[in-house]
Amino acid sequence: VATPFSLVGSIGVLTSTPNFSKVLKRHEIDWIQITAGKWKRTVDPLSEITEEQRAKAQEDVQAIHDAFKGMVQQQRNSLDVDEVATGEVFLGAEAMQRGLVDRLATSDEVLEEFMKLSDVIQVSIAPKKKGPLRELLEGRVEAAEGAVASLWQRFTGSSAVLES
Repeated sequence: VATPFSLVGSIGVLTSTPNFSKVLKRHEIDWIQITAGKWKRTVDPLSEITEEQRAKAQEDVQAIHDAFKGMVQQQRNSLDVDEVATGEVFLGAEAMQRGLVDRLATSDEVLEEFMKLSDVIQVSIAPKKKGPLRELLEGRVEAAEGAVASLWQRFTGSSAVLES
């Protein structure tokens, strides 16, 4: 299901990484890396890439692309996978024409359909979950605020701290 105005990605695989090897070389910084296995580190952002490494990385990306195409072909037998395995992005309506989407509907329409098929007691928007990074950062902010309040009290003798 996709909305007519949604962006639907076709089958494609991408890998990229910045390469800082020239920066390291310019500043006379050696990058030492020890690995076991010829292809343990095919492409490294801190080392120059060889033609052999580039060819291996391309081979790996192609293998992932082929596996992705195979999985889609199993799910959508009538789809001409090679025609949609270009990495392009389509609007929902075109994606449906190309066989990447079964039908067009908004999320409201889908919810309405489910509500007709089920006994719905309540539909509500759940509060946004905080990820572990946000929780960690918020914990650090609270710790910093506590440290500032403690220092303020020590230097001024007052427990009153300015609040934002």
